[in-house]
Amino acid sequence: GVAKAASERMTERYPNLKIVGVRDGYFNKATHHPENEDVVSDINRMRPNILIAGMGMPLQEQWLRDNWDRIDANIALTGGAVFDYLSGELQRAPAWMTNNGLEWLGRLFIEPRRLWQRYLVGNPLFFGRILRDRITNRA
Repeated sequence: GVAKAASERMTERYPNLKIVGVRDGYFNKATHHPENEDVVSDINRMRPNILIAGMGMPLQEQWLRDNWDRIDANIALTGGAVFDYLSGELQRAPAWMTNNGLEWLGRLFIEPRRLWQRYLVGNPLFFGRILRDRITNRA
């Protein structure tokens, strides 16, 4: 219901906005599975100018990669938590944080149980791997 709530709030705020369809992301995403084929067919029937996929990372990116050549849309974007924010289900970090590259820190304060590992373990590991790669590739 989050995507539906987001679409309702957006059409209230922007009356000329045309949202041609909303669907949850709970379906079998295997490329030729009947549920996946139904989703692709529904998208193609609605022919959106902009398709926003919000299934969580990296699932949404993988799904678009696997299905993009069969989708009749001009632009595809991945949304992540955008529907949660637009629907009002999830609070955004304060503007001073989002405007200064610190939205991740604000999100960590808002959802510590869900995001602590991503930001406090995953990010240092990522930067450590970059550093290791830079050092090894210089030699």
